[in-house]
Amino acid sequence: MSLNSMCKKVRDARKDSNHCCKFYRNTNDSVIPNGSRWDISDIEDMHKLGKTHVACPYYLQKIRVQFADLILMPYNYLIDPKIRENFKINFENSIIIMDEAHNVERVAEDVASFEIHVNSMYQIINELMELENDIKNQSGEKKYMSSAENVNEILLLTQNFQHYIKSFNVNDLKRLSVDDIKETDGCYSGRDIFQFFFTGTKFKEYKDYKGTRSFEGLQPQNFGHWNYTFEKCLADLSEKMNGRPSLERWWDALKKVMRLYKQIYPSEVNKSNRMNYEYANEIDDYYMFIKQDDVEFDKKRKYTDQERDNRLRSCRTLGFWCFNPGLGFKKIQQLKPRTIILTSGTLTPMTSFQQELMMDFPIKIENKHVIQKEQAKISILTNGVKGNELIFSHKLREAEGPIHDLGETLIKITEITPGGMLIFFPSYQMMAKFYETWEQSGYIKRLEKLKGVYQEPRESSHYKFVISAFYQDVYKKGAIIFAVCRGKISEGLDFSDDAARCVIIIGIPYPMTIDPKTILKKHHLDKSKHGLSGQQWYCQQATRATNQSIGRVIRHVNDYGNIILIDKRFDSPQQKDQITSWLRDRVQVYNDPHRAIGDFKQFFDQMQKKGFKPKVQHLDQVKLDFADMDEDPNIKDAVEELRRRGQEIHKLDLRKRKYDEVGPEKKNNPETDFFKRQKTLGDKS
Repeated sequence: MSLNSMCKKVRDARKDSNHCCKFYRNTNDSVIPNGSRWDISDIEDMHKLGKTHVACPYYLQKIRVQFADLILMPYNYLIDPKIRENFKINFENSIIIMDEAHNVERVAEDVASFEIHVNSMYQIINELMELENDIKNQSGEKKYMSSAENVNEILLLTQNFQHYIKSFNVNDLKRLSVDDIKETDGCYSGRDIFQFFFTGTKFKEYKDYKGTRSFEGLQPQNFGHWNYTFEKCLADLSEKMNGRPSLERWWDALKKVMRLYKQIYPSEVNKSNRMNYEYANEIDDYYMFIKQDDVEFDKKRKYTDQERDNRLRSCRTLGFWCFNPGLGFKKIQQLKPRTIILTSGTLTPMTSFQQELMMDFPIKIENKHVIQKEQAKISILTNGVKGNELIFSHKLREAEGPIHDLGETLIKITEITPGGMLIFFPSYQMMAKFYETWEQSGYIKRLEKLKGVYQEPRESSHYKFVISAFYQDVYKKGAIIFAVCRGKISEGLDFSDDAARCVIIIGIPYPMTIDPKTILKKHHLDKSKHGLSGQQWYCQQATRATNQSIGRVIRHVNDYGNIILIDKRFDSPQQKDQITSWLRDRVQVYNDPHRAIGDFKQFFDQMQKKGFKPKVQHLDQVKLDFADMDEDPNIKDAVEELRRRGQEIHKLDLRKRKYDEVGPEKKNNPETDFFKRQKTLGDKS
């Protein structure tokens, strides 16, 4: 999406012009270039085809799609109307299959929602000011699609809206009465979003306003004007930045508001004020939310009331959230497909899944697993080796005794577990709290003597380093990675064989109770009375997160592993009944941890005697897919490449510091920091 506007710019140029894209110019209505065959092509194949025939692989595929029998795409392309309509595929009488469909509810809600952070708008404003300056000072050679006037209009629109959010009093609109919402936050009906945007984008009551008094901002009658102006400006910014401008997210939010308004009021100018009642009811599945983010104040400095208020208002977020995934699926049903098939290992409980999507699935199948029963052991552990009852609810997870006991229990389990271990927590906060306690008490050092120890990073830029180091240790002395339910590790990677011989889930992964999205989702379900209550949804989110994490342990017919659920609350009929069906009838509850650890050892001894042949037997066979690395390197190559990049960045960083007036007390690059902290990639190769 980041280069859409740049692409449009070179496509729209005259075909005999040097500015026209030669790859696009050579892509005509012929489905297959001369000398090519109609084969299934991955992205590398299409890239080679495009280079060989000087034709655009993207537009070549768009042409081929019209004649294809089978089309593969991420399912958010189908759910998101903006992307779906761009491809112009006829879905009538087709068969739609969505794999890994346990996330479709969240995806359907997310594509209809947006958030705008006040602070993030400063970056948009800076981009626009730089572009406006470039256009005003342009040389004769450089040509821009937008004018300085176009850019200034968008700049005014953006500054007005930013100041409006900052100055907005949460009591200026009628707030919805929702329990547990903070007094500093504002919760409103979804239909209030229109007036908020129409008023906010023409807001002029601030000190530095430089526009005319007649500037009208975003209004129903000028949707077309803003569409034209933003597209021109985005084309110039994309070329200038060689990437995705921050402006694109702001434009996406505006388009969602415009699209909804035009659906409810079909007359674009809205002179007749006619309403489409089908869509008018859908807006009730949205909430508008003003969230006051937490702000840290310097304790050594005294702030005036005005300064304190300004800082608080600068850390606000506007949320426009959809809480009915069924709206997106209703649009898919209107495409008139013959069949819709959803598949996943964690769709249960299916009744609530149907209720959420507002669809009836007359055929439901829960298959048995491909493995034999003895290849997976699942246990609930209620007590630690020091005798503490292990309950990690939100109210009890601060108690030091059970945390220390859990640390000792994990060491005992690690001693008898081969290969890799995945240990999941309900949240990053809980993982950080437990890890810090264990580090201070010496438990982490004791674990490191047994296996390499890692944590799932929050920053995506660190993810590849952690996973590379984890895999390298797996095939030496073994490795542990502490991770988070619903995180990337619980969903995205294939931990075959020795990479995950044991999966441990600590605590029941309920969504955060104080998260406004959780509060409003429960409120919406209770209000709408679709059949699924807010509390039922809340419990089922924990069930799905648990089952998804459990699914990391078995990846093929010859795989085996041990699953341990650590929390006494798992030992209830409600929780045990929700465990994935292929494991439900073999759950074993242990009140005696020593007996449990003895049984775990016996399980691994039995599995090793059976001689299962793993798909991945050593490090060279591991394949990791990192988006910014060429081809598909194996793990050794990946580690070498990542180390090389880290060293280069470190050298550049050192050179830069010589000329830095601030001095050497700067944070290192996160990549070089990682190598210093872990010592794994440099010391062990």
